[in-house]
Amino acid sequence: MSGRVFCALLCIATQLSCVVTSSKQLRWYIGDPIRVAPLLNGSNPDQWLNTSLSVSEFTGGIYQCCNGFVLQADGTIRPFSQNGSGWDKIYPPAQVDMFVSLSLQQNCSATGTPSGCWSASDTCNAALSRVDNFTQEVLELIHAYNLKGINLDWEFGYGCNMTCHELLWSQVMKVLHSAGKQLAISVDDSQGNNFNKASTSWSYEWDWKYFLPYTDILINMGTYPGAWSKGISWPASQYLKPYKCPHNSSRTCGVEGQVEDMINLGVSPESQLQPGIWLDACQTVNGTTQTMQGWTQEALHDFLNFLDEKNVKIITIWTDDALLIPKQVTTCPWFVEELRNWAAN
Repeated sequence: MSGRVFCALLCIATQLSCVVTSSKQLRWYIGDPIRVAPLLNGSNPDQWLNTSLSVSEFTGGIYQCCNGFVLQADGTIRPFSQNGSGWDKIYPPAQVDMFVSLSLQQNCSATGTPSGCWSASDTCNAALSRVDNFTQEVLELIHAYNLKGINLDWEFGYGCNMTCHELLWSQVMKVLHSAGKQLAISVDDSQGNNFNKASTSWSYEWDWKYFLPYTDILINMGTYPGAWSKGISWPASQYLKPYKCPHNSSRTCGVEGQVEDMINLGVSPESQLQPGIWLDACQTVNGTTQTMQGWTQEALHDFLNFLDEKNVKIITIWTDDALLIPKQVTTCPWFVEELRNWAAN
């Protein structure tokens, strides 16, 4: 499906509608679609996120975060519910290319907090033992909530059996594709580590390479960049350009280096790869405004030009606490404008 057809209509919970007209897209990784509605529907009187601009015509999708669906110890999947109110009550089904996160967790009680559920326990084998039923449960949830697909929250998949996950998601992918649905996976390429398929020494979220045949979308959270990659790709303005990873010369580090690395390893820049950018609070450092992740206007502008050179078509935007940031926290005034200009050209 072409980008223009694929993104024809966006309509979020509060009278929001917009049409994507560009071949490039901005997508949002968010917790509460209602919070981002003013920015997307062309009316932002309070200048939320320090801008009066709309990005409605360039918004092609939403990834709900986090813990929308939970993979349980018995291999079943269910919507996560906190304090008796599930995300489906907060986020009504919408006519939008919307993905809901599936977390690799177990023993998450209905009133427990998501952070209390993340553990190294492997739920994959339980799901694989009932793969046909599990796949149908995934598909039924996608249809029930009018979703484009699911986003596998690989961020907290450590300790999992890679061989098992390959078998599980290859089967799920076949059924999703037959129904016109998609599988997205959130990964991190910021560290440039060796790929390791062994379940006994599984390397956090870096082993995305094994998912290449099974996923439609790879969201690279490493290009935010985050402080977990301090001195490798964070802060952005200092570690923008590609360079050989100091601990692994076979891999490429730096923000742009991650994009090059993933493309060189077989990720399609036009269809699979979606670099993430962290849109957060603004600060002034040595007289220059920059975000908390180290994006200056010059660095962001250069990175967006680099993405054009690599033929990347989609950027996924994340903000502090998945847009559940205080009203008074605003980003640098040029940030949204740079993103909008990139999508428009």
